[in-house]
Amino acid sequence: MSIRIVRGNIVDAECDAVVNAANEHLMRGSGVCGAIFASADAERLEAACDAIGYTPAGNAAVTPSFGLEAEYIIHAVGPVWKGGYEGEYDILRKCYINALEAAGNCGASSVAFPLISAGVFGFPIEAAWETALFACRNSSLDICFMVLDDRILEAGLRILGNMNKKIVCFDNDNGLFECFSNWYRAPFKYAGRQYSSIETYMMIQKVEMFGEYELAEKIQKSDDAAEAKRIGRTPMKRFDAALWEEAGYNIVKRGVRAKFEQYPEYAEILKQTEGMEIAECNADDRIWGIGIGLDDDRRYDRKSWAGTNRLGRILMEVREELKEGLSYEDIDDVFDERLWDIRPSDMGGRYADAAATYRITLDYEQKYVFDTSRFGDMQNLPKAGFREMLQEICDIWRQECI
Repeated sequence: MSIRIVRGNIVDAECDAVVNAANEHLMRGSGVCGAIFASADAERLEAACDAIGYTPAGNAAVTPSFGLEAEYIIHAVGPVWKGGYEGEYDILRKCYINALEAAGNCGASSVAFPLISAGVFGFPIEAAWETALFACRNSSLDICFMVLDDRILEAGLRILGNMNKKIVCFDNDNGLFECFSNWYRAPFKYAGRQYSSIETYMMIQKVEMFGEYELAEKIQKSDDAAEAKRIGRTPMKRFDAALWEEAGYNIVKRGVRAKFEQYPEYAEILKQTEGMEIAECNADDRIWGIGIGLDDDRRYDRKSWAGTNRLGRILMEVREELKEGLSYEDIDDVFDERLWDIRPSDMGGRYADAAATYRITLDYEQKYVFDTSRFGDMQNLPKAGFREMLQEICDIWRQECI
C-alpha cells in the first residue's frame, strides 16, 4: 500500500478506479464532479447514476468509467461542512472507507481520489486532508490523491509528512482528533452517573476523593469543562497531590475507555492511529500533555517534550483495549451479585489493579477493613471511588466470561 499526493487532473489518472466527489443524487455537478462527467460519455454516465439513484452522505456507488483511463468510477458522497458539530468528520471518514471497499470489491488495486468535500461542500482544507489520510492509511490499495490547487497540494504534503512521523498531535480544538481531548463535549455514563466530558468526570472524581462533595455538585451543575477545571483547582483541606498523582491515572483511564466504548465513531478514529504515538499538545500542561502547543514544530521531536503526556499514554492503552470488542454496560444493568462475596485480598491480575486504585485512597485502618472484608461488607468505607472500582471489576468480569 502507498499514498501519494500529486498535482494533476483526476480524469487523467492511470489507475483502476477514480473517485468522484459526488452529491447525494449522483447528478452532474461542478468541480471534480463536473470534470469527470465532461471527460466521460456524459449521457451514459448520467443514465448509470440515475439507475443507482439517491446515495446518502458517507456512502459510495460504482459505475463503469465510460471512456476515462480508469475502468471504474467510485461515486463517493461527502458531507457538507456545518461547523464540525453534526458528525461531518465521521461521515467523511466513512466516505473514504466505503469508497475503498467499493474499489476493492471491483478488483481494483489502485485508486485516485480528489480531496472530497473540500470544494463547494466547504470542508476546511487541513481537516479534510487529515480525515482523508488517516481514513486511507491502513488500506491495502495504492492510493493517489490528485489536486490542481497548489495551496491544497502543499497542505496535503505537509500533513502526509507529519503523519509519516508516527506521532498524532491533538488539542481540544483541532478537527478530527479533538474528540481525544478531555475537554471535548461527549456526554457519557460511568458507574451510574452521567458526565458531560472527561474533564468534568475527572474533576468530580478528584474533589470527591478528598471529601469535597459540595464542589462535586457545583461541577456537575456547571456542565462545562473549563468551569469544572476551575472548581477542581479550589484549595482543599485534605488534598494530597501525591495521592491524586498515584490514583488519578487509572481513574481517568476508566472514564476515557467508557467514553470511547459509548461513541463507536470516536473509537474508530482512535483505532486509525494504530502504530502511532498520541500526544496531547498543550503548552500549559506538563502532566497530561507534552508541554508544547499544537503550533510548535517541536511537537514532532520527542526529545523536546516538556511534559509526561499522561493522556496520550492513556489513549494508546485504551486503543489497544478496544480491540477486545466489549461494549460498555453500566454496573446498574449488569452487576453480578456474586461479586459481593469476593474479598479484594483474594483477587489477582487486573482485578487487583482495579481494587488498588480505590485502596490507595484509604487511611491505615480503612485499608485493613478493605483487605479483610467481602465487598458486600464495606458499607462504612468512603463512597468516593467505590462504585467506580466495582464498575471496572464488573467490566473485567464480563470480559473474561465472554
